[in-house]
Formats: sequence, C-alpha cells, structure tokens
Amino acid sequence: MAAPSPHSADIKRAFELFFDARRLLEEGYMTYFKAEEKLDLAESLLRNIGGDAVAGQPQLVIKVSVMEASINGSHIPLSPAQLKLMNLLNESPGMTGREELQRLMNLNSHGLSVLMNKLKAKLRDAGFPDVIIQENNAYRLRKIQPVTDG
Repeated sequence: MAAPSPHSADIKRAFELFFDARRLLEEGYMTYFKAEEKLDLAESLLRNIGGDAVAGQPQLVIKVSVMEASINGSHIPLSPAQLKLMNLLNESPGMTGREELQRLMNLNSHGLSVLMNKLKAKLRDAGFPDVIIQENNAYRLRKIQPVTDG
C-alpha cells in the first residue's frame, strides 16, 4: 500500500471548506461574500499543493525590503504609497473596507480614491487590469499567488 500524500490533510480540508460553503449557501445561512472567502481559502490550500502549476494563476511578488512589486515576473513601478497599499491588500485574506484602508494609509476618502486609481492605472498599464476588485466600499486582490519577503 502506498504511503499517504503529505498533502492529504490540505486536500481534505479544502474539500470540507468547499462543501461547507456550498451547503451553507443552499440553506441560506451564508451570504455570497462569506462563501467566497471559504472558497478562496480552499483554493489557496489546493494552490499551495500545486505550486506554480496552477494554469492562468498570476503570481504577485512584493519585496517590501527593496520596494519592488512584480506580477508574473513583470516589474510594476510603484510609489512607496502604492506599494504599501498593494501590500495591505495582499496581507488581507478577504475584503478590506475603505475606512480601514483610509486609517492604515492615513488618508481621507479622496486621497484613498486618488491613490487607488493611480495604482489600478499602473497595474492596467502593466497588463494586469483586473488585479484589484472593488465591491461596495471594500477592496481585495483577485485570486493570485502572493509571495512576499516582508
């Protein structure tokens, strides 16, 4: 009999999260966004097992120590404030509220809008137009493989 995979526990947990989210949605106990967080976690577990082999999965690398960011090896020239904002979104597993970002970035609403729009423009110019997702008054990064060096 073959030895169990070292990833068996992660695979099992990912399927449990998936089926739990589906059941809760069907029973009306969970909103779509809460289910999406469970599904994102399940996908993250499975992605970590597969490494970089996940087809079409962009890889974000944020090197805070040298103030650099890249997606799929393409360097994205970001200002220190844009890099900080991108890193805050990267560190958050789900949606990050606008007010929370304003507080963490020490910006008013207009300042955050300007910074977010400039960041989105730089990402769009680099060929990644849909990395940041806005839903109501919150933001998150699209499903990507985050890699940081803190």
